[in-house]
Amino acid sequence: MPAMSEQRALIAYFGPLPSGGAASRYLHGLARLLRSHWTVDLVAPRRRGQRYTERNGSGRMYRVPLGDGPLAAGEGRYLRALQRQFRAEAYQVAIVADPLTAITLHHAATDELRIIYVLREIRAEVCLDYLGRLREALDIASHVVVPDEMVRSRMTDLGIPEHRLVVLDLVPETRGFYGEAAPLNASRLILPAMHRADVVVDSLQKLPRLPGIEEVLLIGERDREAAMSELVEEWEGAVPLKLRTVGSPRGLAQQLRKGGIALLPESLEAYGALSLPHDALPACLCSGLPVLQIAHRLPVPDRYAGALRTIESIEGLVDVLLEGQRLVDLWPALAYRSICWRQTLSRPNNIVARWLSLLGSEADVPVASLDDASVDSEGSSSHTLTDWAETDSVAIMPTGEGEATNTVSTEETR
Repeated sequence: MPAMSEQRALIAYFGPLPSGGAASRYLHGLARLLRSHWTVDLVAPRRRGQRYTERNGSGRMYRVPLGDGPLAAGEGRYLRALQRQFRAEAYQVAIVADPLTAITLHHAATDELRIIYVLREIRAEVCLDYLGRLREALDIASHVVVPDEMVRSRMTDLGIPEHRLVVLDLVPETRGFYGEAAPLNASRLILPAMHRADVVVDSLQKLPRLPGIEEVLLIGERDREAAMSELVEEWEGAVPLKLRTVGSPRGLAQQLRKGGIALLPESLEAYGALSLPHDALPACLCSGLPVLQIAHRLPVPDRYAGALRTIESIEGLVDVLLEGQRLVDLWPALAYRSICWRQTLSRPNNIVARWLSLLGSEADVPVASLDDASVDSEGSSSHTLTDWAETDSVAIMPTGEGEATNTVSTEETR
């Protein structure tokens, strides 16, 4: 490994950067916030249409083409590229959000490398024994960044030492959702970032009717398009179910800003103590949507409790929709709660100061704005500035393009 001569961090993730997912949005936003203070390089798989390299201040984003097929099929290519980049520079800190990346860097590094794990999303479909590997990754991390006190409590119950758990605001993840609030549209029910295992769609179509709802919109990430399309094809509800795929934070923000009532399931029961707040919850709140969340098995964390309306089961949705028809102020009041919640998030410069402390450096942090952090970096369509990238240019992700029908439509919004 080269001798250390500057403060340099590596952000790596086994998933596209950026994408509509919570962990991807967090890491991509964090790289923008930190780039004025550290040299931050990023390594991630490349999705079709993304640049091979981009500038990130004095650092670079390197995207690895994995070839045709699902994400998991390119695991080896990604891990080999990650190791080559890690050996090419002297990194003091690695920031990760998936167990494969964390474990690989741990085995490739010396004791001097600090690994910080951002626990924001669980994607058990990307590799075998994901949860077992996740626990191993949490054990080897020097710090684990969690979104709220409830998750921190669960981690301590699992045996993660309390001094390694850090609660940090979701400013990096939500930086693209601070525009005008979404318009009120009580005739549209939005199901954002759904998982096949959530079974909400299956439960929803069994309801005899949805009072006042004329359309149900399913917003899914592009790399989950096949599973989302299957849900749409199986839909037998009384109103149309449409699918929109998103490949970037901007695409997700554009869809949420079209308005509607957001319905979120609770965390997956199978994950037990590893359950996290729903991936799309902060984005929906920052967009100013009225938010409903099912909270039957698990309570809503205090961080979000005052900002949304809970229902105990999918059957309770009908009662709330009927209430919304009787009380004209219900949906505006819930939307106002969302706007108030986003005002509780820390300022970007406060988050930068806390992250710099976590990275092990002290620096004066100038007052920043969300606009400063969201400026797009320049990029190149050439392969990379290092020699580790595979030359295979075939993308791993579907484009999300497709023909619209009466019940199914897909749309790429990047």
